[in-house]
Amino acid sequence: MTKDGKQLATRLKFFFDMLFMAAVVLFVIKIGVLLLNKAASLDIALPGGTFLWNFGPLMAAAVAVVGSKMLKDRDKFTG
Repeated sequence: MTKDGKQLATRLKFFFDMLFMAAVVLFVIKIGVLLLNKAASLDIALPGGTFLWNFGPLMAAAVAVVGSKMLKDRDKFTG
């Protein structure tokens, strides 16, 4: 693998790691707001609608895991 290829793989790995962390943060925010709304009888609304908050973290995490796995498998075969 060339130097440019390794740099690209490193950048992509960083991107997928950050995407996964963003998904985790969104999930934690959603759970925290849900618990506050139920336990403290608050009415905090999350911007962006329910579809974004219900499926956004799941889809982002899935993309991050699949992308990271593809990079790992490609690196295993190329050297």
